[in-house]
Amino acid sequence: MRQKTFLRAALFAILIVTTAAGCSAIDDVRDVSDTVDGAVELLDAIEQDSAWDTITDGLDNLDAQASGYRATVRVQAGPVNAAGEFSGALAEDVTIDFQADARGAALADLARGDVRRTFYVEPTGGDPDVYEIIDGQYTCANDGDAPFRDGLGGIFEDYAQAATGAQLLAVANELDEDAAIAGRDATRYELESKVPDALAILERFDNPELQARLDEAGSFALAGDLYLDDETGALLAVTSDYTARTGDERASFRFEITRWGDVPDIAPPAAENIAQPCPG
Repeated sequence: MRQKTFLRAALFAILIVTTAAGCSAIDDVRDVSDTVDGAVELLDAIEQDSAWDTITDGLDNLDAQASGYRATVRVQAGPVNAAGEFSGALAEDVTIDFQADARGAALADLARGDVRRTFYVEPTGGDPDVYEIIDGQYTCANDGDAPFRDGLGGIFEDYAQAATGAQLLAVANELDEDAAIAGRDATRYELESKVPDALAILERFDNPELQARLDEAGSFALAGDLYLDDETGALLAVTSDYTARTGDERASFRFEITRWGDVPDIAPPAAENIAQPCPG
């Protein structure tokens, strides 16, 4: 509402100035009016259909379901050739296998290049305790670089944000088609970058909020989709390809639920296997 008020006030000021300049400015006023309306509609669309909000709401619904699940995540980023394919050494290449049981305990195997690491996540009712498992011993990793501080949500915070660069200027558009992921009926949403719309508006009308969003999100092209479970609204899959407008860099993010339910209970570590406990 505050944004709409600002835009309307700005338009009113423009109308006063241009009307004083004479009738020849009326067409310009109409053009500006259309641009202001476009800015309001764009901000509303981003607010109501934000791709990032859709993803995070889906993750919350996934955490709320009590069946347990397994999921995989793949992140790649680096230079690309003229065909848009990765070329040369990747700046990021991560694969994560994540499984959570019915009570929310989780195991995560993370592979970055030739390095393999395993983490255990213990739900505590607040922020979970994260342990790295090394040779059967559990060492607290709450303050380390483990990306599982918020379970699966922590992975998205650390990797999806950088992989898409699209949190602030992308929407999720629902598609009318049947889909299924891990045996679950799902609804597919297409990710759409609103950067071109923002650039077109900013060429004709100075809008501080749009400019701030554009500056933070950067200039990019986006392709991808996501799937939500029809019954629970849980996030089942996300694919996202983010390409810099220069065309020489790309980031790819892939997430998919591979099993829904039927996940064995994950036992907490025995006291003798905890090398460094997390603070109580």
